[in-house]
Amino acid sequence: MDLTTRELLDLGLDAVAADAPAASSALRQRVLGASTTGSRPLLHSGWAALDGPISPLGAFIKTASEFATMLDSFGLDDWSRPTSVEGASVRELVAHLVGVERYVLGQLGRRPKLLAPTREDHFPVTREAAADMAHLPGPDVAAAWWSEVSELIATCGPLDPQYDVGYHHLAGSLRGLLVVRTFEVWTHDDDIRRAVKLPPNELDDARLALMSSDLMNVLNLGMALSGTTQPGRTARVDLTGPGGASYLVALAPGEVAGLPDITITTSALDLCRLASNRLSSSLLDIEVVGDRALLEPVLVGATAFAAD
Repeated sequence: MDLTTRELLDLGLDAVAADAPAASSALRQRVLGASTTGSRPLLHSGWAALDGPISPLGAFIKTASEFATMLDSFGLDDWSRPTSVEGASVRELVAHLVGVERYVLGQLGRRPKLLAPTREDHFPVTREAAADMAHLPGPDVAAAWWSEVSELIATCGPLDPQYDVGYHHLAGSLRGLLVVRTFEVWTHDDDIRRAVKLPPNELDDARLALMSSDLMNVLNLGMALSGTTQPGRTARVDLTGPGGASYLVALAPGEVAGLPDITITTSALDLCRLASNRLSSSLLDIEVVGDRALLEPVLVGATAFAAD
């Protein structure tokens, strides 16, 4: 599948217009056939105005498209393979994502809103939201996910990127939420790839730059959520490889970065995997100069936004 942002947005808009379970099968066939439906003037201008080579909406759409392409290649045996996520099978992990999309749609007013104010609520609330997936075969679960994710894309497209929306314990903008969701879909894509013995999805420069720069922008908030802030201290983080860049980060919210007390060098890809709780800090290929006592508080803070 090779869909542009506009094409998949249009498919999502069609899902909203249909707004019926019967639309799922037809929607899936249209998505898998990469059909187009013509342009629609419903994409908020704020998405195009954002800096960078890809917007958070575009990153989410591209990552979802890649995930769906992988699912469409599966045989019958692949759906029952175990993953490393709470012992869930491939089919169960895709059902979890159905629940995630429904939870987010509830936050945006397109579904009943589900109360899930903490990170620990993530799996219980998504399990509740996707309870109807329990006995469906894998391809039908994937079709249901496409229907939900297409509606989510269509819902997000006309909204201002700065629209206020919460995601469990995180309060912020729609822009930030879609970066978190890109992280999550990519992470479960790799969970499933490992289960079915496919090579990992290493993403591209644009998405890695978006994800890692957003992570650096909120790193001290993550440290605050984790209880690891270091007032008056600054880290320089040099990210290498695709998506790489250098950042000066104050290690407590509300402070201004000064001269670095520690310099951390690692790849943008590995940092994103660490932030997704899929790479332990002990296995991170990293170089450290300066006060090593600051390293663990920084790395712990980087994982504060992962829900599973």
